[in-house]
Amino acid sequence: MEFLISSIYILLFLTLIFKWKIFSINDIPRKDIAAAFLIKVLAAFALIWIYTDYYKERHTADVFKYFDDSLIITSSFLNNPKDFISMIFGFDNNYEHLHQNYFINMNHWDSSYKSTILNESRLVIRLNAIIGLISFKKYFIHALFFSFISLIGFVYLIKTLKKISPKENVRHVFWTLILFPSILLFSSGVLKEPLIILGLGGFSYLLISLFENKKKKIKKIILLILSLLLIFKIKFYVFCCLFSGLLIFISIKKINKNPHLIFLANLFAIGLVFILLHLSNTTYDPISIISKKQEDFIRLAEFYNAGSIMKITEIKSNFSSFIKAIPSGFSNSLIRPFPWEITSKIHLISILENFLIIGLIGYVLSKIKKSIRINKYEYIYSSLLFIVLLYCIVGMTTPVFGALIRYKIPGLIFLLIILVPLFKKIYKSKT
Repeated sequence: MEFLISSIYILLFLTLIFKWKIFSINDIPRKDIAAAFLIKVLAAFALIWIYTDYYKERHTADVFKYFDDSLIITSSFLNNPKDFISMIFGFDNNYEHLHQNYFINMNHWDSSYKSTILNESRLVIRLNAIIGLISFKKYFIHALFFSFISLIGFVYLIKTLKKISPKENVRHVFWTLILFPSILLFSSGVLKEPLIILGLGGFSYLLISLFENKKKKIKKIILLILSLLLIFKIKFYVFCCLFSGLLIFISIKKINKNPHLIFLANLFAIGLVFILLHLSNTTYDPISIISKKQEDFIRLAEFYNAGSIMKITEIKSNFSSFIKAIPSGFSNSLIRPFPWEITSKIHLISILENFLIIGLIGYVLSKIKKSIRINKYEYIYSSLLFIVLLYCIVGMTTPVFGALIRYKIPGLIFLLIILVPLFKKIYKSKT
């Protein structure tokens, strides 16, 4: 039964790829995008197998947690449609009833043990509950939906790159993003990452479109805000990093003078706001938030006896400890796990990826001045700031290798979007 339903949905998604205007990209045939989706279908299978093999207790496996919780909401649709609507839209007028009958049976609805400002699971659970109405409560169908969602995000990221560099053949970048192992796996599961990729893709494309063409301005602004809200709701720290990059982008785009000075001025302004928020001693103190997030994550990892715990620099609620943690935080995201820290198949993949990324960075930095001139300052600068901030925050707060590999994916995507075109330009200039 599940195989038949899955086949029908795969055919439906393939039809949308060939018919839907969204999937029209210069330099990339629709058959490539269809092939990419089928590869993501296989990756969804692989991810299920990996997590089933590695996590012996299902409730500890991230790929199942949102789906399992959503089944409780979906089941209420026929028995009590009013309760279903209340849970989907967040109506709390009868919270005690909902808690006693539904929420108490969920493992991830209540995030009170976490720093909720940095982690919100309810939107993902609600989305799965809606999909559950047409999925016959089959997990793999949900994985197909999430794979398709992330594919849309990738398409919009590629369309953005095409707008920035019209002469650029973006096919290499597209396939790099699709086939990069960790990105492929975690963008094909019932996780937050596919939604984040959709948000980043939509945001990037709409932002560039606003500067490029003022037509349908109101519509673009509304969709841009919705993309930001999606990121804000799912992963607040990604939103903060993105917003910082956005300030750099707009400043360089609008002022249109020395981009180096504008970048440094914005960096100074962002740092000043950061310090002022810390000194204000309010609930919005970023150092206290990051410190609490680190503390919560370490406690959670120890509670579940995570098999890949790593030691990270402790952050106390003071400025000096935060500064000391920055270098190790960034390096954790960039180069860890080390070969001797391997405890699963995912770790081995990540090590190979890290070697490739570091090699690409080294090669591009050594050749870039001699071979090409970067003229898209706002794109390069804003992306690099986003990557560095994200890598620092993730590396400082995540004491589990499996989570670290997954949480840095938004930064990894933008890093590849920068590196692959630069590598191509350098290679062409030499040949």
